[in-house]
Amino acid sequence: MVNKIIREIRSLGKLIACPRDCYDTCIHEVGVLNNEMILLPSEIPYGIKVTCPRAARDIQRALSKNRVLYPYKAIDKRTSKFTRISWDDALDEISIRLKEVLNKYGPEKVLVLDYAGNMGLITRHFSQRLWYLLRAARTDYSICDSAGELGLKLHYGKTYGALISELYDSKLIVYWGFNPAITSVHNYHIARNRKIRKELSVIVIDPVRTETTKIADIWLRPRFGSDIYLALGAANYIIQKEYYNKEFIEEYTTGFNEFAKWVRKFDLALVSEKTKLRKQEIINFVETYVDLKPNLIFIGYGIQRKRGGINTVRSISLLPALIGEHRGFYYSNSDGLLLDKGLIRGTHLGEPSLIIPQAMISEYLERNKFKFIYIQLVNPLGTHPDPEKILNYFVREDVFVVVHETHWSDTAKHANIVLPATTYLEKDDFITGYWHNYLIWNKKIMEPQGESKNELDVQREIARRLGLDHKAIFEDPLEVIKNSLGESIFNKLMKKGYAEIPYLPKGRYQTYSKKIEFKSQMALELGLEEFPEPIDLFSDGGDLILVFRASFMHTHTQFEEIYGPVPKILYINSKDAEKRNIENGDKVLVVSDNNEVILIAKVTDNVPPGLLVAYKSAISVDGKRINVLIPGRVSNQKEPEINGIRVKVFKA
Repeated sequence: MVNKIIREIRSLGKLIACPRDCYDTCIHEVGVLNNEMILLPSEIPYGIKVTCPRAARDIQRALSKNRVLYPYKAIDKRTSKFTRISWDDALDEISIRLKEVLNKYGPEKVLVLDYAGNMGLITRHFSQRLWYLLRAARTDYSICDSAGELGLKLHYGKTYGALISELYDSKLIVYWGFNPAITSVHNYHIARNRKIRKELSVIVIDPVRTETTKIADIWLRPRFGSDIYLALGAANYIIQKEYYNKEFIEEYTTGFNEFAKWVRKFDLALVSEKTKLRKQEIINFVETYVDLKPNLIFIGYGIQRKRGGINTVRSISLLPALIGEHRGFYYSNSDGLLLDKGLIRGTHLGEPSLIIPQAMISEYLERNKFKFIYIQLVNPLGTHPDPEKILNYFVREDVFVVVHETHWSDTAKHANIVLPATTYLEKDDFITGYWHNYLIWNKKIMEPQGESKNELDVQREIARRLGLDHKAIFEDPLEVIKNSLGESIFNKLMKKGYAEIPYLPKGRYQTYSKKIEFKSQMALELGLEEFPEPIDLFSDGGDLILVFRASFMHTHTQFEEIYGPVPKILYINSKDAEKRNIENGDKVLVVSDNNEVILIAKVTDNVPPGLLVAYKSAISVDGKRINVLIPGRVSNQKEPEINGIRVKVFKA
C-alpha cells in the first residue's frame, strides 16, 4: 500500500525548507497526491529521508480556519473583539500612532518584539531594517540559547562546532541534556541506524528517561543541575589518569596547568555525592569517552536555561579539548557560517535605543512604559515568562500594540491592530539553519491566503507613510544577500536552489590568545569566574523542581490548529505522587512563587524523585498557558531562569 502511494506521488521538482527554530531545518520536495500538494522529505543535506509531523502538515496549517486573513482593528482588545478594516486604514493608523510616539517620546518608547517563528533571511532579518533605522528598542534574544553561547565564547571565541558529516564519522555520540528523538529527528535517525549497524555507541546524560535513552549504550541519570560536577569530575579523571592529549594541549590551548590544579577537588567521591551517580558509572562514562574517538558531544539548550547554565555549558565544552578534539561538540553553528547577517538586518543603520532581557519583558514593559509595540514572528503571551503581566500591559489604553501574524495566536487576540502575514509557503525567501551549513532558496508554492502580506512589504509601506525614503529599506534583498554571501556561492544558489555556505575551520579559535582557553581571559574581563564554578540547585525540602520539554506534535504554540492543544500533563515520580496522595490521571494544582495552574498527573518513574516535567506552552485545565508559572527574571549571570523553578504540587 505504501509503495502504491509513493508511485502515485508526482514531484513538482521544487525544494522548500522549513524555516522554524529547529536544529534540522529540514528540506522538503514538493509533490502532488490526488491533486493536492504535499511535502516530502528530501535527502538534502542529511542523506536520509525523514521529517517531523509538524512540517508534514504545514500545507494543512496554511489552509486552517485559524488563519488571520484580513487586517483587523480591536473594538476591545482585552476581550478580543475586532472589526475588519482595510490595509490602507490599518497602515495609516499604525503610521500615525508610530509617528506620534517617535515625535513625543523618542525611539526608546517604541519596542519591537520578534524572534524565530520564521528564520528566513528576508522574513526575519531584512525586515528589521526599518526598526534599526528608527533606533527602536528591542530584546537581547536571550530566552533560548544565549547563556550557553556565552559559555562557549569564553573558551573558544565562537560557538560553532560539528557539522552533519561528523555524525557519520564519529564512533561515539554523547547526548548531554539533548533529546534528538523529539527535537532533531535527522540526528536521531542517523545515530539509531548507525548503532543498528554497530558503527556507533551512544551515551545519554539526562535525569529524565527520554525517547533517546532507548538507544543508549550508557544512560547516566545525574541529579538535576549537577551536570557541571559530572563534567568537571570527568575532566579531573582524564587529567589524573593522564588520558589527555599532551601534544594537542601544548599546541592549541592555554591555561591547562592552572585548570588541572583547580579541578583536583572534583574527585570521584565529591562528584558521586553531588550527582547521585555511582563512582563506577562515572568511570565507565569517562573511559568510554576517552577510548572511542573521534566522538562528539551534543549539548542541549535546556541545561543552560537555569542558574548556573553558562558554567554548565563551559565545563562540558572543555572535555573535547582535553582529549584532542577540535570543537568536538555541537551547540549552535550560526556563527560558523560565513554569511553576514548583520548586513542583511541593517545593524549599521542605527543602534537600538534600548535593549532589554527577553526573559524579563514583563518587568521592563512597566519599567520603561513603552507606548508603541510591534510584534512579529513571536507569540510572547504563549511562550514568554509571566504572560499575565505582559497581557495586562498590552491591553492598556495608552499602549498601541500591532501584531503581524499568520494565525490567531494568544498575542494577536489582544492587539490594537492585527495584520495578516504570509506563511513560508506563500512567499520567496532564503533559509539557513543552525546545524547544517546549507542555504535554500524557498520559492512560494501557493498564493497568499486572504489579504496576507509578507513582513518586508509591510515594513516598506510603513516607511513610506512615515516619509522615509532611505535606500537601505527599499534595496533589493537579493543584492544584499549576494553581497553577504559572495557572488560565486550566490550563483550556485540561484542555479540549484540550494548551496553550501562556507564554514569557519574547526581548528581556528577566536579568543584573545587564538587558542582554546582553559582559563578564560574574556570571563575575567566580564567579571565572571575564570573557571566554571558549580551551583547546587537541588533542595531536599518540600518543593519540587519543574522542567519543561518539547512536544513532538507542536513547535511551541504552533500546530494546535492541526493536532489540538499541547498536552496538559505533569509527569511526576511515583514516590512524590504517593507522598501527596496523587494517582495517575488526577488533577493536580501546581504552585510557583509566580502563579498556579491545574494539570493532569502522569505518575511515572521516567522522571526521578524531586523532579517534575511538563510540556512547554501547554494550556492548563484552568485555561492558562503553563508559562504563567515562570517569573520574568534572569540570574546574576543573565541566564533565563526557565528550567528548574521550584513549585509545590497538591491534589486538586
